[in-house]
Amino acid sequence: MSKELGDFLVEYCNQRGISLRRLSMKSGLSPATVHNVIKRHYQPTLFSLNRLADYIGVKRQYLWQLAGLLKDMDYDEGKALTDPQLKFHL
Repeated sequence: MSKELGDFLVEYCNQRGISLRRLSMKSGLSPATVHNVIKRHYQPTLFSLNRLADYIGVKRQYLWQLAGLLKDMDYDEGKALTDPQLKFHL
């Protein structure tokens, strides 16, 4: 079973000794947004995922995959990503 976005974020915070509130503040998101992403209350927006990825220091596509927007990490960005919304955020 693959790791899910909420699990990844909780693990990230635990390993670094930071609170989820601090994660939200440092990434420029509201605490409610991060809470809802972790609790799977709704699908996060690309904007939210990108803010989290930029703060955490991982590729945006990695969080997109954890959120279920990409099925496989073996892709060629120039060929596989045909969705204009995803291409815009690369």
